[in-house]
Amino acid sequence: MHLSDLLLPPGHRHDPIARRQGLLLAGILWLGIFTMPIGMIRQIQESAWPQFAVSVITWSTFSFMFALFRWRGVYRPVATGLLLVCCVAIELTCLSGLLIHDDAARLFATLPLLALCLGDRKRSVLWTLLALLGLSSLLFAEQWWGFSPHRATPAPPVTEWINLLILTIYVSGIGLFLESVNQHHRNELEAAKLAAEAANRSKSTFLANMSHELRTPMNAVLGLTEVLLRDPEIRPYQRQYLLSVQSSGRGLVDLLNDLLDLSKVEAGQLEFQSAAWSPSAVVQEIQRTFQGPANLKGLRWQVELSPDVPP
Repeated sequence: MHLSDLLLPPGHRHDPIARRQGLLLAGILWLGIFTMPIGMIRQIQESAWPQFAVSVITWSTFSFMFALFRWRGVYRPVATGLLLVCCVAIELTCLSGLLIHDDAARLFATLPLLALCLGDRKRSVLWTLLALLGLSSLLFAEQWWGFSPHRATPAPPVTEWINLLILTIYVSGIGLFLESVNQHHRNELEAAKLAAEAANRSKSTFLANMSHELRTPMNAVLGLTEVLLRDPEIRPYQRQYLLSVQSSGRGLVDLLNDLLDLSKVEAGQLEFQSAAWSPSAVVQEIQRTFQGPANLKGLRWQVELSPDVPP
């Protein structure tokens, strides 16, 4: 059993892009589910009950989102919920700490890249704006409340805000560049797929047309052979030759039918049918087919059937 079978729903296991996004989402959720209990134990030891309550709510939310994704196949709402939880957690951590000077504020810069990996370019742009909004709210809180005394020599808030703004734009630019490269490769694969499908359709059309074109004169040959075989005045060896022509013509018609069935095989529409057949008749057709070429080469062609062969 592969890791993807444990973490991903069936709809995200085959497509490469969906599989990558699903593994990233499931991995982040599992990381939170397994690491948050460590902090919860420390919060219980320190009697930090408000933080413990927040951790319990966050852990329950992560568990619910993973269950919703794994067993219900819900992806977009879960990915959006994960980004919202991360955004709110960063904002609350900064507001309860050093505001814009808090180290957690730099995590805002990762939200656009995470949104790009979990979604697309439009979602990355949206979360770039939301990250800038979160940083701006910390800047306003810094100006309104004043700086926290926990930091000795802080940089000016505006300078800190500009640095985080540049970092956010930089990370977003890298993400958009990588997405453009991926989109280019996807376009190339799509174009190659369309060209292969067009070539396959042209081949099937050509085979169908050629089969019909060849079947028309072959039906004329078989019809004339049937007329000659009804003539009571033909000699036995002539009748044998005509039977050989008839047998070879029917074999060629069957081959043309197989060419038509090839298109059904490619479309997955070919159906197998059970039909009775005679081994003795098949051997006789083989004998008539090769009797003429053997006589032209001066060879003696003889076929003997065992009594055990079914009629």
